[in-house]
Amino acid sequence: MLRISNKKTVLMLGLSIVFSSFAIKAQDLQTAIKLTESEQFESAKTAFESLLKSNPQNGDVYYYYGEFHLKKYFTDTASVSVKDVSGPATANFNSGIQNDPTNPLNYVGLGKVALLFNDNVNAKMNFDKAISLLPSRTNKTSKVTPERQSFTYLRIAEAYVRAESRDTIMVFPLLRKIEEDQIKNPEYFLILGDAYLFLLNDGSNAILNYKRAQELDAKSAKAKMRLGQLWVRAKKYTDALGFYKEAIKADSTFAPAYRELAELYYMAGQYDNAKDNYKKYLDLSPGNLYAKVRYASFLFLAKDYSEAIKIINEVIEKDQSYTYLYRLLAYSYFESNSQFDKGLIAIEKFFKETKSDKLIPSDYKYYGLLLAKNKKDSVAIVYYKRALEMDTTFSDLYTNIAISYLKQKKYDESINAFNKKISLGKGSAGDYLYLGTAYYTIKQYG
Repeated sequence: MLRISNKKTVLMLGLSIVFSSFAIKAQDLQTAIKLTESEQFESAKTAFESLLKSNPQNGDVYYYYGEFHLKKYFTDTASVSVKDVSGPATANFNSGIQNDPTNPLNYVGLGKVALLFNDNVNAKMNFDKAISLLPSRTNKTSKVTPERQSFTYLRIAEAYVRAESRDTIMVFPLLRKIEEDQIKNPEYFLILGDAYLFLLNDGSNAILNYKRAQELDAKSAKAKMRLGQLWVRAKKYTDALGFYKEAIKADSTFAPAYRELAELYYMAGQYDNAKDNYKKYLDLSPGNLYAKVRYASFLFLAKDYSEAIKIINEVIEKDQSYTYLYRLLAYSYFESNSQFDKGLIAIEKFFKETKSDKLIPSDYKYYGLLLAKNKKDSVAIVYYKRALEMDTTFSDLYTNIAISYLKQKKYDESINAFNKKISLGKGSAGDYLYLGTAYYTIKQYG
């Protein structure tokens, strides 16, 4: 059984999988879509660019390339903003309309972008335009097949499920409208399950639909991962673990399953397993900056400090907005017992960029430790004492304070610090040895 620790960790802050199954000579649209769903964004981008060169009039390619950009946002909302992806997504949807004007999907894409900005008016306008291109009494010349007609409604429903407005009035009528046509489509049941879960908080109906999707496609890694996520939400972690492992077994190139598995192991305090699975995720999705941030956290918790330093510096080189990474970097330099000068620079950067109410006791502790390593003992004492004021369990810092006083030949202060620790019942053999040295020095030299 997987046990999840309730202890809150303040600092939460290899396998290289060969893409042999995707190495097809002619990159087709399904390949590009699958790469996108698996969050293998660099490979997906290459596939889409190749498709656009060979199929510049195919509106579907533009639509899915626009969806590719939106997927990057939904995957990494911490470091990718809606504005970052809305531009290229919108450009692709507009190109799709220009090159394939009777294709309804790109209007659906524009509507989805509008919803991400809470622009319901423009969203509905674009969805209505997409619907107007479907066969109807007023559009008898439409060549859109019944299958694509249902698919269009399905994508409009999905857009509303994804939107923050959570508009149940729009979603469920759309899904009921195409229910008979989609009865054998696993994607339909995944979206229906999402609608129940995220719009109505109805886990029971969500799991029924996810299971239906799984029955229709036994090899669907997406369905298995959705079930795992649902069980995490229900705090049934062992069940979730099983589904995540099944997802990976079904498709070893499905990157999101490794990410979810890593997060689950992190919650259980199994940091080595978390680190290993995040490494696998990064091997498949190397362009995800936030994944690297999470990976660095796991590396630190797994005490792989040198690798944590390497990854953190890679992230900072591209984006310095992750301020708390400087905390992790400083801690890692100290724990790796190397480059204390760089550790001091990192902790000072962190203190400069962080509001005082966001600082934690260990920040003051490591600041003091790094100052001492850089031969700044008098200043180090200030930070040791601040850490102790915030957290009295840091009693070991009395030793650091006492030794720093010894270095400055402030023997009385050193003796007081050692005696304070000893009075708490925390004294070690080393403390008594140093204390004896302090008493002897005073007696001999005054």
